[in-house]
Amino acid sequence: MDSKLIIGGSIDELEIICRKGFPTDSYKARIKLNLILADAVKGKILYRSSVESDSSLEHVSFSEARLAEQLNIAMGDAVEKSF
Repeated sequence: MDSKLIIGGSIDELEIICRKGFPTDSYKARIKLNLILADAVKGKILYRSSVESDSSLEHVSFSEARLAEQLNIAMGDAVEKSF
């Protein structure tokens, strides 16, 4: 049996917020993903998933790396939830 798996999907929502404050800065990332797995040979959708995830952090100093980390955490959690 020959089959080819196609993985596709979309990022339906993506929100990244960083608020400078005293005494801490807040970071928040939110994402909504749609994931589709399909059999290209049979032309059938095998699996479909829609998930949302978010991540937040309070820290005493601003860092672009911390902001990227929150986005990575939210994205990773959403992918894990899909499966």
